[in-house]
Formats: sequence, structure tokens, C-alpha cells
Amino acid sequence: MNSKLLMLVPALTFHAIILSWINKIEKKCDCSTDWRRDFMKYFSVVSVLLLIGSMFMRPTSLPPAVMTLGMVWFIAALVNIGAILSYIPALRKKQCDCALEGDWRDDAIFWYLIASIVLSFIMLARK
Repeated sequence: MNSKLLMLVPALTFHAIILSWINKIEKKCDCSTDWRRDFMKYFSVVSVLLLIGSMFMRPTSLPPAVMTLGMVWFIAALVNIGAILSYIPALRKKQCDCALEGDWRDDAIFWYLIASIVLSFIMLARK
């Protein structure tokens, strides 16, 4: 199996988990409204598109504009990590119980953060 695909499948899975959780809480939790929720949602959508697109590119043939896009994505990934880390406590503080239901969410957020950090370092190492 292609090593690039092995790297992308977990990342795509984590983004899918986050998108699923965000879509669920958007529909049923008015108290979950926050810029961080929206940022995580759009960041995940863009990340999925970039990850799928990266399957068809060779790192040696990337134009400078794509390299710049990679750096912008890296900065956005750092903001996303901060958004995740601050969003969950904010939901707890607001006592937004409908957004905090289920034990799977804590595990999903933890693994999403790990994946985001690892992918960010991989993107930096490719430069």
C-alpha cells in the first residue's frame, strides 16, 4: 500500500469524526455557537480537500504558490489546535451539555489533536 495513503487515511478519519460531531451539535445545540466551532468545521473541510489533492502531487514538483499554501495551512492548523483546546472547556463552562454528550467525543478530540500535530510536523519536514 502506498505510504502516502497510509498517512492520509487516519487524518481523513479524524477530520470526518470532527465534522460529524460538529454537524451533530450544530443541529441540536444552540449553546454550541462559537467562532471556534465554525473555524474547526471549515478547517476540516479545507484539510480534507488539501489531503485528497496532495495524493496527486509530488513534493519535488510543487510550485512556490503551493508551498506558500502549505505554510498558511500550517498556521491555520496551529489556530485549529488552539481552537479545539479552548472550545471544549468553553462548552463545559457554558454548561452546554448537549454538545458534550458521549465519551467518544473526548477520545476523538484527543486523537484529532495528535493527528493535527503530527501532520503539521510532516508538512514542515517536507519543506
